[in-house]
Amino acid sequence: MTGRDTHTPPTIARAIAVAALIGTAAIAVHDALAPVGAFVGFALVAATAAATSSHRRAGLASGVLVVVAAASVALVAVRAAEATVAAGVLTIASAAVGLAVGLLLTDGPTGETLERTGAAALYGAGTAGVGAGLLLATATVGGFGAVLSGATWGGGDGVVGLALRIVAAAGALVAAVFAVPPAAVTEPTHLTEHRRRRLAVAVAIGTATAGVLVLAGITTVVGWYVPPVAELLAWIAGSVVVRGLLLIVATAAVSASLLAVAVRGSWKRPGGTENYAVPLLVGSVAGVATLCGVAFAVGLSPLETLALLVGVAVLLAVGGVFTRIYGSLLAGEADDGDGTGATAAGSIVALALAAAGLVTGAGVDLTVGSRPFLEAAASLALLAMAAFVSDVGRYGRTLGREVGREGTTARPQFVRLGWSGVVAGVGLVVATVGLAVATLFAPVFSVPATAGVFVALGAVLVGSWLLFG
Repeated sequence: MTGRDTHTPPTIARAIAVAALIGTAAIAVHDALAPVGAFVGFALVAATAAATSSHRRAGLASGVLVVVAAASVALVAVRAAEATVAAGVLTIASAAVGLAVGLLLTDGPTGETLERTGAAALYGAGTAGVGAGLLLATATVGGFGAVLSGATWGGGDGVVGLALRIVAAAGALVAAVFAVPPAAVTEPTHLTEHRRRRLAVAVAIGTATAGVLVLAGITTVVGWYVPPVAELLAWIAGSVVVRGLLLIVATAAVSASLLAVAVRGSWKRPGGTENYAVPLLVGSVAGVATLCGVAFAVGLSPLETLALLVGVAVLLAVGGVFTRIYGSLLAGEADDGDGTGATAAGSIVALALAAAGLVTGAGVDLTVGSRPFLEAAASLALLAMAAFVSDVGRYGRTLGREVGREGTTARPQFVRLGWSGVVAGVGLVVATVGLAVATLFAPVFSVPATAGVFVALGAVLVGSWLLFG
């Protein structure tokens, strides 16, 4: 391994990204749903790259992983229902384009980013699994309304029920106080002082709770002899506002306790090393909550939402395990982060666009009309973009290997990009004109004619490079 940065120069990488965007738009002409695969692939790489950034970006990346997994599961389900080869190929090609462009723009993953991404995926899998379990339990007892009613009015709407709610909320608060890891709120040198404060807070909560219960008992006795006092106490005990506040406090405390317990096992402070457990877990919870909210907003049934959460949990669990294993292996290699993981990204984009162009072109049944002609032209554009990406990608790899990214200048790259763009554009124009002429002479564009147009495009491109390259 040398000190030279062998990544593709950024000018070439951005040009490939633009060509990939044009190709994705051409795919959308044939299949409006297929470009979702490009979003999934690019978002996956973006989340991976952000996982080792600041805590805020790591949390955002963790939430994005959940959304990406949900989009993948939904996309697979929709494509499986359609059961067409072309739709599957276009979706896979779009995903490959998005993934490769992401790798190209982010210089590829390192062992550290993969390990962190695997951890985020496992957090997301656990959170989605818990969400699926809660949704299943909620559906079993009669829905969210029944759960909310039981949590609010369980034990009765009288003083006894209110007392039970007060004790439950106080107990949840005390549990949260002791569950929060000391490292989250203090330093090791102040640990003894923190423990004293924590005990004082717990005692204060217990004392206040006991005082409220004693006051409620005294008020109940007084109410036996003073009816207005009994009416006031009954109104307080049956108030939706009071019960709702107690439920919110208890729910928040229980959530904080669960978060603290999940974080406590991975919380560590050796040598000032940062720990990303909190942002990853918070991001996963936010991602699952957003997913459930969107699922219910678009009208998915509880059973469909449950199936989606289970699919997300399984996908993230499997992907997280393999990603962490590969990341740990890559982190131990001497050539980690030298750019070799991203050098093939341009070739992947070219192959994916070419495959999409061939699949869409083979399905062309061109008759005179704007829509059929647009679909055929989009297929030609895919092949032109594939040729462009193949050429400039090879040029970028050569620059990175022989000169190094830090030694390149922008002007020669723009010259090469302009030349490759002109050649691809000329080939596309010639093929499109030939397509239009062939359409005028045939009511239905035959398969041999289709093949002839595509061969003509290839001949123009190859001939141009042989003559002027």
